[in-house]
Amino acid sequence: MDPSPTPQALEPVRQAVMAGNKIQAIKLYREMTGTGLAEAKRAVEDLEAQWRASAASGGSLPSNLGATEWKPSRPSLTPEQLDSIRRALLAHEKLEAIRLYRQATNQGLAEAKHAVEALERQWAADANASGPPVKGGGGSKPFSRTGTGSGCFGLILMAGAGVGAVWYAAFVR
Repeated sequence: MDPSPTPQALEPVRQAVMAGNKIQAIKLYREMTGTGLAEAKRAVEDLEAQWRASAASGGSLPSNLGATEWKPSRPSLTPEQLDSIRRALLAHEKLEAIRLYRQATNQGLAEAKHAVEALERQWAADANASGPPVKGGGGSKPFSRTGTGSGCFGLILMAGAGVGAVWYAAFVR
């Protein structure tokens, strides 16, 4: 699989597009590059626009049109969209975060899930890179994996003390 096919390698894709068989062109592009369905569809549509524009102007494809120009780019999100996704993740609503990402980028479910998980890892790494959270900091580093603990030990200790007290009251008196 070649993530950056040359114009010559893309010739079967171009032929399928120009013949009106976009589904076949997307399939060929996916086999060639290993990209996901939505990403391949976007790339083929971009290529189709370039090829049709070139054909309409009577020119041929420039020799410098390489895969770097055709490489599907990651969708850019506005700060507001990123903030909405971050808030959903902070509220432990990953499905909502994925829905928001899909709505903003028109990507498929699997691609959006991977992208949201990558954002989550990036935010966690950024939070961890800036040092451990300040005790009583009020969640200034919400994606940080380091912390003071969840308090389970204290809960177990209290439950054990309660059971011990009941047992003592029932059997020792």
